[in-house]
Amino acid sequence: WNSVSKKIINYLKYLEKRNKYDKLILAMKKFLKYFSLCFLFICSLGFAFFPVIEEKNVFAQSDVTEITSLSQIVNMNGNYKLKNDISGVTKPIGTKESPFTGTFDGDGHKIEGLSLNTTSSYQGLFGYTSGAEIKNIKIANSNTKFGASFKLSETPNNDEFFVGAIVGYADNQTVISCCEVEDVLNISSSSNKLDISYKTTFGTIVGVLDGASRIEDCVSYKPIEISSDLKSGYTLRIGGIAGQILDSSAIENVAYFGNINFLRKDEIKNENYIGGIVGDISGANSSIINSVSNCDIVINEVESDIDNNYLGAVAGGITPVILQAGNISSVVYTQDNLNAYGLNSGYQIFNQDTSDYVVKIPAASVGLSNFYFQNYFEYSPVEGVIKEYSWHALTGGWSQDLWTINVYESGNELRLQQFQNFQITISEQVDYSSLLKIADDTQESAEGAYGEIVALRISFKDDSDKGFYKLSKIFRNSEECQAELITQGESQTSDIAYFETPENDYVLSVRLSSKTAGTYSFRLEALKFEGELLIDETIAGGNIKFSGGTASKRTFTKDSLETSAVAKAGSLYIFKHYVLYYKTTELDAKHNGELKDGYLEINGIYWKAISPVYSSYIDETDYKFAPATLSVKFGRSLNSLVLIQGNKVYDYLNQDFLLKAEFELDPYKISFNVKDSGEEKGLIKILVNDEDVTDKNTFASVGKAEVIKIEVHVSKNFMIDLDALKKSIQNDKNQPTITATEESNSDSNIYKLSFNTNKLDPLKMDQSEHNKFFFEVNLIKKEENQTASNLAWIIGGSVGGGVVLIVGIVLLIVYLKGGFIKTGGSKQKKNKPDDNYKNYYF
Repeated sequence: WNSVSKKIINYLKYLEKRNKYDKLILAMKKFLKYFSLCFLFICSLGFAFFPVIEEKNVFAQSDVTEITSLSQIVNMNGNYKLKNDISGVTKPIGTKESPFTGTFDGDGHKIEGLSLNTTSSYQGLFGYTSGAEIKNIKIANSNTKFGASFKLSETPNNDEFFVGAIVGYADNQTVISCCEVEDVLNISSSSNKLDISYKTTFGTIVGVLDGASRIEDCVSYKPIEISSDLKSGYTLRIGGIAGQILDSSAIENVAYFGNINFLRKDEIKNENYIGGIVGDISGANSSIINSVSNCDIVINEVESDIDNNYLGAVAGGITPVILQAGNISSVVYTQDNLNAYGLNSGYQIFNQDTSDYVVKIPAASVGLSNFYFQNYFEYSPVEGVIKEYSWHALTGGWSQDLWTINVYESGNELRLQQFQNFQITISEQVDYSSLLKIADDTQESAEGAYGEIVALRISFKDDSDKGFYKLSKIFRNSEECQAELITQGESQTSDIAYFETPENDYVLSVRLSSKTAGTYSFRLEALKFEGELLIDETIAGGNIKFSGGTASKRTFTKDSLETSAVAKAGSLYIFKHYVLYYKTTELDAKHNGELKDGYLEINGIYWKAISPVYSSYIDETDYKFAPATLSVKFGRSLNSLVLIQGNKVYDYLNQDFLLKAEFELDPYKISFNVKDSGEEKGLIKILVNDEDVTDKNTFASVGKAEVIKIEVHVSKNFMIDLDALKKSIQNDKNQPTITATEESNSDSNIYKLSFNTNKLDPLKMDQSEHNKFFFEVNLIKKEENQTASNLAWIIGGSVGGGVVLIVGIVLLIVYLKGGFIKTGGSKQKKNKPDDNYKNYYF
């Protein structure tokens, strides 16, 4: 701000020197000066107090510190994450004077051999926490007798102990979640005896839960072994999960599967509170919700039979205020010899008003998955009697994302997935099994820890099938599952995903859990696309169809037979080219609400025109159009429907397309060269299909495959050379066949011709004019009385010819009978005179 304000002030000084806006400038300078001072003062106060007011939150936003040993926890307000399993822990983290207030994430790692021998009253992995978050820790053994052991040492100022494997004393909204305690826990006094002599509160997870703190999604297994020889006035509180719950604290979604073996030696009337979930619970708003106790509590009294032990399958001690508030809800227990509570054992197991359930069920039922993962449970306490146990309406059962049942363990145990290993396997494909195989560089199966992503790769057996099939369904344990298709650059967001490699192989990527572990198989689908033909009904006689039928739609897959799109032009049109369209979106097709050029909208579907489809590319400006019959088949082949531009071939067949045939008006054009004899004009008119084309510059448009009719009307005293007209139309094979007739009326002579244009010879077109034909009409004028004289000539010619014929016959007979002059009784030939040709013969 100082830097910016100085620049502004310098600029104002510059304006001031120029004597402009003096008063305004002075006012702005003062404002900037005093505002800057106030701003800096406020910022100073903020930075001074902010760390004090929000010290914990500020630190919580910092980066996580990854550690490999608990000795690296030096800041009680730190944010730590464990990178590996550790063992040999001998000292708690945090004291009442300096509690741990940060976060600790065990990340599913084991802490083995927790063995504490200290004079502290607060014993556990964490001795004392305040507002902390502890999660994902597993306490296990390391081939020793106990998973965790605690030795209590009394001092002059210390005769009370709070012991838990995770936390000794959790206070001030501490949250403990997703933790497991796996093996036997042991508590003994410092005298190397197994006898507890001091006032002790013990739970496998937490000793004391206080100050609205919570335990969520935790489980403990195996026995607690305790013996006591208490001093007078001391009390034991022992719970499968927590020793004691105070002040609005809560336990939710927990399970205890261990037995509690308690050996009592003292003869003093001390009270002991022992419960399957909690030793003692008090406080008006403290609660236990949605939890299970599946354990036995065994009491052995060696030296005394004093009955002041309060044993409960759920809680040893419980205050009436909790019972009245109904804060224990959706809890089940299996112990046959115990009531739910040691004190106040008459508390009802079903509260009709609050729908709270505390139910005893057979131990064998606890392991049933429908009990844990459904919102109701039916069981039969006696044969023929069916009872239904339902979860509280607000809890709804156990989260399968966190819990699993007996994945690799024996017995009826509810396990946290965080600490389990899982496996996936690729099996023979359920469909198109001849097409896929396990890729050469991958294994048939893989395993890993919960939450870890593992990948298996499958490929096509035949490279020629790549690109023609896609994964359509993925099955896990023979049941279809939902899988996310990952495209390039995307991150996996679901538990089951797959993506295609550049080599057209598929990679199955699975985030391991009980819901995803199993055997996977696949179904392939031949890629397909819908082809549709757009018929332009505004062009008469032009149409387009798929070969083999009249349907305008076809579905194409790799297994489809090759078909053809056939464009057929009407008689007045020629096929020009196809235009290819592809399906698009309304957003792409419109601008400001209007359809853009090159786009179509048909029945709410939008199509984008790519280009005319060419069969070959010659140069930058010259194309050879595709033929009217276009070969169409599925994908990626030069024989399929492709678009060629420049030196690139674009194949769009793996998506829906629309094909439109473009036609162009291109008829034959007919005109006539008329030749009249003499000055008088005998042509009246020429009609082609009733269209007057008498003017030599007028052309008749006719189809290339239609029968046309020509009429030539001439005056009565004129005729046409019909043979010449026919020859101007026909080729040397006398095609087309012409039908010709002649009619007369009072005014004119009419010559009519008809023929089919499909036989016209293109070689007779006018070379300078596309599709133009010029036919010859020669008019001949008739003479007066030409008709009568013609008849006389015909009769006279006929008579004369007859006379000549008779004379010829007579002369022939005379000659044959010797009818020439004879001399001396014989026929003689007169000598030819030299100078008289006429008397050559007598």
